[in-house]
Amino acid sequence: MIHPKIWIRTAGALSLIMSIAFIICALVAAFYGETPCLKAFSLLALVLLAASGVITLLNGRPKADITLKDGFIITAFSWIFVSVTGAFPLLLCGCTSSFADAFFEICSGFSTTGSSIFTDVEILPRSILFWRSLTHWMGGMGVLLLATALFKGMGSNMQNIIKAESPGPSLSKLLPRISDTAKVLYGTYIILTILEFVLLLPAMSPFDSMTHTFATVGTGGFSCYNDSLMHFDSYYVDTVVTVFMLLSGVNFGLYFLLVRKEFKAAVKDEELLFYLKVFLVCSLLITAYMLLTDRFTSFADGLSKATFQVASIMTTTGFATTDFALWPSFCLLILFCLLFLGGCASSTAGGIKAVRALIVGKITKRHISRLLHPNAMVNLKINGRQVEMSVAQNTISFIFLYIVLFFIISMIVAMDGKDMVTTFSATATCLGNVGPGFGEVGPMSNFSGFSDPIKIVLAFTMLCGRLELFPLLMIFSPRFWREG
Repeated sequence: MIHPKIWIRTAGALSLIMSIAFIICALVAAFYGETPCLKAFSLLALVLLAASGVITLLNGRPKADITLKDGFIITAFSWIFVSVTGAFPLLLCGCTSSFADAFFEICSGFSTTGSSIFTDVEILPRSILFWRSLTHWMGGMGVLLLATALFKGMGSNMQNIIKAESPGPSLSKLLPRISDTAKVLYGTYIILTILEFVLLLPAMSPFDSMTHTFATVGTGGFSCYNDSLMHFDSYYVDTVVTVFMLLSGVNFGLYFLLVRKEFKAAVKDEELLFYLKVFLVCSLLITAYMLLTDRFTSFADGLSKATFQVASIMTTTGFATTDFALWPSFCLLILFCLLFLGGCASSTAGGIKAVRALIVGKITKRHISRLLHPNAMVNLKINGRQVEMSVAQNTISFIFLYIVLFFIISMIVAMDGKDMVTTFSATATCLGNVGPGFGEVGPMSNFSGFSDPIKIVLAFTMLCGRLELFPLLMIFSPRFWREG
């Protein structure tokens, strides 16, 4: 059984969150004297405040438990709702006259993809630049997780909503109540945000520090400058951002273990070790190859550029300190593979996730062992715990569906007549929530060259990737809507 009252209650909570976000942006517009944007953000904030109030008064507190079906429906429509609503400031402020462009840009923001349709972001109003980056921060940890952390009375069994929204195979309760877990996760998120903001202040203005911090900890990648972080030309900035991209790509549950002084469990986490090994190996391979081919001037310069770009692509942030599209094919192939991998589960990063790659690797290793030793008992374990067969099957199903969806969407995108490199990388970067791709959508380019229908397809691809495929795909299945 499905419960429309719970859906409506969630819409009210999201309307209130969006209105608060618009009020903050209105204050930014007022500070910079951007009158049209001040009016637009204020109007939208008032409309959403009124809608939230009416919903709260008429709907009351839902008493029914939230089923898994409710979780999928609420998650899918909530993300579509915030993306559609979030597109209106771009239209009302005159940044674009195309709804497809505005919807693509904000889907890219909330899904923490960082792909853009703007050919010149530096001419945009400051309040719009702030709004773009704020969507990264809101979407990074999840808008519904934010609602759970802020509001009580969202309904019983909120775990089913968080399970549908959380980036990774599962999000376990760190504390007995999911609302307390949400507060812990957002508390950690806020601490990381404050730390990076303070560390970036010596190298850039408070506005640039805030917007780039939102884009980093949310692993989004929107910048206020056309040449991304190359604008600052600073090893200090590159180093700080690299560190925080990597920290944001780590499972946030491990930070909770550190707070509880369970250091051994945190630092020996198999997914974390796999994630760091991939980062180091890929960084060193690119550095070594570029030095051997005289592409980097020095080891220090090469390692800085390689580690930054590997961290940016692997954590699906999408910042750039160099035009990596000009790198040799060997390096581009490494980065292309990282488009699919992503960061850790329960982080702000996108992609397939390191833990899924780890599980598939262990399944393959076990299969080879059984071929060599048919009578051997080889257990599938991660962190010393047995991996249930259902988890292994779900992992394989997810990766298979991810690959199938990648090729289906690529065929649709190919109808726009782009070359194969552009088509495949545009699909991969949107599905993996990475941002820049290769070809016409490289780090120094954008997605403005696609037609409006394809932009809408890619926008939904970004949301589909952020929500781990199933919530958005389920709502289009007739069988899903049948009772029983």
